[in-house]
Amino acid sequence: MFPKAFIDDVLKDAPGGVCILLQATIKEIPLIAVSYCYSTRTTLFLVATKDLGLTHPGSPYEMKYTDNFGNVCICKVERPDINSKFFEASNTIDKHNQQGQSDMALKKCWLTNDPWFHVYTTLIGINVVNCYNKLADYHKIINFYLSDKAKKLSIEMFAGYLSTS
Repeated sequence: MFPKAFIDDVLKDAPGGVCILLQATIKEIPLIAVSYCYSTRTTLFLVATKDLGLTHPGSPYEMKYTDNFGNVCICKVERPDINSKFFEASNTIDKHNQQGQSDMALKKCWLTNDPWFHVYTTLIGINVVNCYNKLADYHKIINFYLSDKAKKLSIEMFAGYLSTS
């Protein structure tokens, strides 16, 4: 029932930052739909309950591109507040996945074709990353801005300490 094709057609040539807001009530639940031009080629769609967020402009998206001389330029693109809050929170999931997959790289260290061992390493990675982040927040043991590498506790070091305990 979402008019995605219609919205894509209306926003076909729109610049980044243009959005269309829709309201509906389905089974007595008030909903909003935000269609937001992320760039001239991409439109993002978000459906939420009406009281979840605000649709006035929030923190802008910083679009980075290179000019004709190879310089990196930044263009701030307006977006609704509800989209800003969503992308701030969704980035947390990406950071968590990166810590488990890239930083610890258990699946690269423990090569196997056994699917159950693959699930097991995933669960170990999730638990280690969660524990690391919770302790880091609570005890302030990690400071990424320290220039002295010896004072930083990396996730690999933490996993080593955790496995020997």
